[in-house]
Amino acid sequence: MKTHEVLIEPGARSGEISTTINGERRAFELGTEKVSARLLAEPNDRLLDLLEIAGGVFAADGAIRRGPDQRPEMGARWRRSFLIHAHVRQPEFWRRPEVSDALGDLVDVMSEDTAEFEFARAESPPPFQRYVPLEESDGSGPVEDVIMFSGGLDSLAGAIETLETREGRVALVTHFSSQKRMPMQRELAGRLISRYGARVLPVPLTARRKGGRRFPETTQRTRTLLFGAIGALVHDMLGGRRVSFFENGVVSQNLPISPQIIGSMATRTTHPAVMEHLQRLLALVCDQGVELRTPYEWLTKTEVVQRLERYKAVDLIHQTFSCSSVFDRSVEAPHCGVCSQCLDRRVAIIACGLADYDPVGGYDTDALSGERSSDRDAIMAVEWIRHAYRMKDLTPAELAARFGLEISRIVSGFPSRSADDVMADIVEMQRRHGQAVEMAVTQEVRDRAGDIARGALPSTAPILMLSPTGEPARASPSRPAPRADRRGPSAPPAPPLATKVFPLQVRIRDGRKTLMVEVEGIGAVRGADGRVVVELHPYHEADRAAGKSREAHRFVSAGEIAEHLGRSPNAVWSAVKRCRGELRELFEIVFGAPPEGDLLIHSPRSGRGGGYRLDPDCRVVTARDD
Repeated sequence: MKTHEVLIEPGARSGEISTTINGERRAFELGTEKVSARLLAEPNDRLLDLLEIAGGVFAADGAIRRGPDQRPEMGARWRRSFLIHAHVRQPEFWRRPEVSDALGDLVDVMSEDTAEFEFARAESPPPFQRYVPLEESDGSGPVEDVIMFSGGLDSLAGAIETLETREGRVALVTHFSSQKRMPMQRELAGRLISRYGARVLPVPLTARRKGGRRFPETTQRTRTLLFGAIGALVHDMLGGRRVSFFENGVVSQNLPISPQIIGSMATRTTHPAVMEHLQRLLALVCDQGVELRTPYEWLTKTEVVQRLERYKAVDLIHQTFSCSSVFDRSVEAPHCGVCSQCLDRRVAIIACGLADYDPVGGYDTDALSGERSSDRDAIMAVEWIRHAYRMKDLTPAELAARFGLEISRIVSGFPSRSADDVMADIVEMQRRHGQAVEMAVTQEVRDRAGDIARGALPSTAPILMLSPTGEPARASPSRPAPRADRRGPSAPPAPPLATKVFPLQVRIRDGRKTLMVEVEGIGAVRGADGRVVVELHPYHEADRAAGKSREAHRFVSAGEIAEHLGRSPNAVWSAVKRCRGELRELFEIVFGAPPEGDLLIHSPRSGRGGGYRLDPDCRVVTARDD
């Protein structure tokens, strides 16, 4: 895997990807328009550093295309590797292991890329006024709530609910990502000002490459870091009490609609694991800390739209936009109608009986009844609907078996809650979502019955391509689990659904400073505990290439591994024990019962002296396989 070098510096351009921010020869522009508010506190240098780091990461994210959005080899070719040289005001702070690790872990969880950071002192960093120019306040008081306001249905509902149910002033932080959307975002903010007066403080954020260059990579997974940095900065300057991200839970958790497609997982803006890592980073960066809130994390899109109905704001629905295709849209038709975001929006509005407030003319293609010009768009639409139908009937065990690794990531975003409780909430939310999708599709079929009878709809209309029940083709039976080398005497048999993770699919990401061993369907081991897996991998691959039988795969002694790592055999034994323990714990979280034997690292017998090997049946992918 090629490593892309990135320079973040407020001066001259150099390096493979220059993200010179707001300098004389800037490659990336970051800041806000003038804000009418009174500065209550000078932002600390660490927050300004974070803002520049976030802008540089966001620029690099958009500058380098990902690989194909298919899942072979655990999607290894979809991921990228970055080495980021950041010139900051406080390099000593950012070099602290707990800080650099928190930053790297956040980028990793957000983007699934590998990002390593090196920090140097910035010679002439720009002042904060370069980013947030303040005008004299009108005396309306400090900001209570900072809301990340995209102009979509979710953030609109969240802003209105906050203004209706809380006291105080609200700052709406809006990212102007497209010239075509800017007028719509301004108008929507203006409508809120007309309703709530000076309580609404718009903070329009600009984050864009200069020179008329577009971002060739449009997934923009790292925007959460950018939004979190600007939100924390506004919070710190204007005396805010909390920063809120409003996005429904189905989109936040974003379970893949197909095991072969990663493109459907393009967004993790408010994924629970991402928000947990962002909270940890901000706790280190901000003197007073920042309370991050995701109030809609257990609501469906339909339930979010119902909030607009509750607060008598359905007249604003047509002024929101939800489409993932930004640059190709027009003001007249801001929605493509074929992406998953458009489907989610249209289905929720129909399910609420509010289609009259969302004109069909606002879509290039009718989301449920329009033509799909490509096979990919047609398949995506049908699979999106079928996915919702399947999800409404899944049990917790079936959910865990189908989405093991994704579920473990979601669970990690709620460290204070039990895995069983989180699983129960996921199942219940998906059930409600599936029911809403079924209700909307049924209503669309009724409304289009005449067109269907006359053959007036295109053959690729999603409601025509669905089977009567919406059920997918029957899946092939899963392969049985291989026999474990060693079984604990009291371990109950693994649940049958767990056999779907075997043979194990393993991805190793071994950077200069970071290491992660990810087992698909189970979870990931991070850091030094996975180092033994890296050391055993060459033996495993050599034995596979030689066509050796399972029984003939070699065991490598702890002493040999220790000599190569420069550690003691006892340290190797301890690392293996911890790695096995982490995988066992993750397996239990996902499947509700322990595995039958040791996962991934096998021994010929109990004890410390027998050596180790990787599971002969596992398939390992590394960065070098790209």
